[in-house]
Amino acid sequence: MSHAPKHIGFLTTSYPRFLGDAPGAFVHGMARSLVQRGHRVTVLAPQPAPVSPAGAPVPASPITPEAMDGVRVVRVPYVRPRRWQTLFYGDGVLDNLRRAPHRLWQMPAALAALGTSLARHANDWDGLISHWLLPSALLASVFAPARLPHLALAHSGDVHLLSRIPLGAPMARRISRHARHVGFVSAQLRAEYAAILGTPSAALPHHRVVPMGCFGDELRTDMPREAVRDALGIEGFAVLFLGRMVPIKGLDVLLRALAGLEGAMLVAAGDGQQRPAWEAMAKDTAVRALFTGSADPRMRARLLHACDALVVPSLPMPDGRHEGMPLVVLEGLTAQIPVIASDTGGIGEVISHRENGWLTAPGDAAALRQALSFAMGNPAVTQKWAHAGAASAALRQWEVLAPQLLSMLFDR
Repeated sequence: MSHAPKHIGFLTTSYPRFLGDAPGAFVHGMARSLVQRGHRVTVLAPQPAPVSPAGAPVPASPITPEAMDGVRVVRVPYVRPRRWQTLFYGDGVLDNLRRAPHRLWQMPAALAALGTSLARHANDWDGLISHWLLPSALLASVFAPARLPHLALAHSGDVHLLSRIPLGAPMARRISRHARHVGFVSAQLRAEYAAILGTPSAALPHHRVVPMGCFGDELRTDMPREAVRDALGIEGFAVLFLGRMVPIKGLDVLLRALAGLEGAMLVAAGDGQQRPAWEAMAKDTAVRALFTGSADPRMRARLLHACDALVVPSLPMPDGRHEGMPLVVLEGLTAQIPVIASDTGGIGEVISHRENGWLTAPGDAAALRQALSFAMGNPAVTQKWAHAGAASAALRQWEVLAPQLLSMLFDR
């Protein structure tokens, strides 16, 4: 069903700080997909501490709305001086707080600022999409007008937090009452949320699995594979890791799996608190490794085509937190690179073992090593997986998902 042009608001605690930035890239992708269909999108997101990537100067007036690919982005300041705004971005709120618990003092100011900004902007909107149930969807239930159609999206850490805090169940019930639909990036996450509510998923028809998507054209590159490999010094069987370098991503498991695996090389693209430790671990285990730092979309596309397997070694955390549905899995399937991934979170809902990829038990370095050895020795088989993966990823492209989002938001 087509929809007349609407003004859609986004409330999120993570959004790219500049074009090509990794945090919240999938939120930007969703916003772009709606703009491309003729809608106006305004995003409210916390203002980051000053950041100046190469070639991307900090805006002179950080409160002035920016335009990113046609999306209007309003950065909401919450503490001063600006350099103290370190609660969001970087490794993500939960990992930021785990590393520096004193940052929690910023939370009340951030909630008040985001809520006030939402109340000020929401009357101009035709619909609202909130990313992360805590705090965004909860703030929407308080500060957004009741008449405003609201799609609340959960990504994993938010559901985990609701399951652990004392008032999690009442908060979840409030979110569910306020939102027209509550979306989850995996069926497992929807079931976990239903358990918090104490209600079977089948009794919650407005709770839907809402996958995140990608733009397939962004994963194509005109640079030949060998040219990328020569430019970066990639040799042999190249194993690609793409993601934040934080404990939940499990790069240490991949390093243990690669130790002593002759002919294999690790290409690790990303940044985060664990990067120095993992670089040292690569040296200690004599793993040939290239750490590229953060990769913008162009570099991600080049790496996906230059490497021989994408590995997603994610781990459940000791406190029970786990991945929702890592976007990198979808990117790998779309780019037709063989994908080897941990069977954690919603990954097993997308990867079918030895049909469009290979699943291993989380944290099992020996099993991961076996998968890598098989991939190295059976390229014809893994290429069949890659082709099958592209077919399974076709329904998770933004051009397919955007109409579904609009229908949930505006059609009863």
